[in-house]
Amino acid sequence: MKKLLLWGMLSISIVALGCSGNKSGSAQQEANKTEAEMPQSDENLEYQGIYKGTIPAADGPGINITLSLNPDMTYKMVSLYQGEKDHTFTDTGKYSVKGNIITLDVKDQGSLYLKAEDGQLRMLDDEQQVITGPLENNYILMSVDSF
Repeated sequence: MKKLLLWGMLSISIVALGCSGNKSGSAQQEANKTEAEMPQSDENLEYQGIYKGTIPAADGPGINITLSLNPDMTYKMVSLYQGEKDHTFTDTGKYSVKGNIITLDVKDQGSLYLKAEDGQLRMLDDEQQVITGPLENNYILMSVDSF
């Protein structure tokens, strides 16, 4: 139940922020699509490692995220709600990579999409588009260690 709440709030935050800063319809989608589909081969992409960041929370100051992308294509994500006692959630599972898009297969929740950039991962919305709006830079996880 707690995982459902975490992912529900994360999805709501991402969708709400994604909608708040939209440019006119298809022009914004095409710009995001082009950016998200930049050609990169998997072997040249250095995405494995540990990433950290604080993303907005719907009902609190933020969620501290620590994400480990392991060489065996598994991940571990620890989410800690700031200001909340005993509100830490851990998800593990498999991930896949296509170009520079990383897809986390979250048990019973669907997929979480991230775009690998130089030294960071950018969280994407459910349509694999860059989140836009005033908080768009709050959906970045910075690399803190590599494998």
